Amino acid sequence: MFSGLRAGECRRLTWADIDFEHGKIFIKDTKNRFNRNAHITAEIREMLLRRYQGQSKSTKVLLGLEGGESYCPISEHFSRAVKELGLNQGTTERRQTVCFHTLQHTFASWLVIMGKPLYTVSKLLGHNNIRWTERPPGPRSQKSGGREIGRHFESRQ
Repeated sequence: MFSGLRAGECRRLTWADIDFEHGKIFIKDTKNRFNRNAHITAEIREMLLRRYQGQSKSTKVLLGLEGGESYCPISEHFSRAVKELGLNQGTTERRQTVCFHTLQHTFASWLVIMGKPLYTVSKLLGHNNIRWTERPPGPRSQKSGGREIGRHFESRQ
């Protein structure tokens, strides 16, 4: 949510991709085959520092349940949490459900709310064409999105 990374990009991260000194995450082997950098926010830095125990650079950042490096069920864990919280309860339209990819949309929405240009948002998301960034969300999101985000931020005050 704080980086705009896709689940597969998270799964492929190794400690060699993390640059604490410059506050960057190097993202390679992306969906569109273009490498890019993501910024390490305070939230990401805290999480990474908790996980880093001097592992070798080739070790995956997110390991599976048994510590294996080949598979990290990050989207499965996310789906389980969404189900336990009931976030998709009563939602019948698949395109309106909360899934791991929703985090990338949230990241993009926050950038747009902050007034970042769509070109910048597009690059941070790893889109190879700005048209992917310009696509509008579904009709349900358009109607209720503004009200929901307003309530969300008001509840944080």
